[in-house]
Amino acid sequence: MKKWLIPFVIFCSLFGIGIREYIILHNKNLLLLGEKNVVLLYTPNKKIFGMGRVDSSRAKAISREIQSFFTSGDISNIWEIPVGNEIKGGKFSIQRISKNLVRSVCLEQVIWWIGEDFSDQDQGDAVKTGVDFKSQWWVMMKNSIPDFLPIPTQGILFAGGRVPSKKTISFSQEKEIPLISVKETNGFMLSFTPEKVWELKMRN
Repeated sequence: MKKWLIPFVIFCSLFGIGIREYIILHNKNLLLLGEKNVVLLYTPNKKIFGMGRVDSSRAKAISREIQSFFTSGDISNIWEIPVGNEIKGGKFSIQRISKNLVRSVCLEQVIWWIGEDFSDQDQGDAVKTGVDFKSQWWVMMKNSIPDFLPIPTQGILFAGGRVPSKKTISFSQEKEIPLISVKETNGFMLSFTPEKVWELKMRN
């Protein structure tokens, strides 16, 4: 190998890393990433929240892909937030409404995170809080449809290991709302751009 190739390769590697860090550090987009049994939310203030198997090697690999080497942090499990508590940061907030309901707001985009054992008790606790139930997205792992919530304006994200049930599919068709599942897309990324548009990318 010619001697000049070694410093050239090193330079190209460092240049590539620098470009990656610059893009990530200047990324102002809100991201939703779905893989089998895990969904991650990446906020513009570089925080990551998630539901499902957030401690899995796959979840950690995804988080490393979207974080800078200098600002990387752990994934915060939304179900570890005590009921009634709220986390705020900049233009972001996430609140544990009930045992199986979490509401996140970022860049005026509202996401309802729906737990696996959603019940009438969750509905009652949510109504008592007096929060606005309108949203852009629902995030689900199982086929537990909270009928009392207004239909999300953007769609339903289903991250369970299997395809959504016939009931869930029929619900989305009747309400004419998109249903995006990890099983059918093999993983997805939704990006809310500075132009206030949601863009979907799928692995398929």
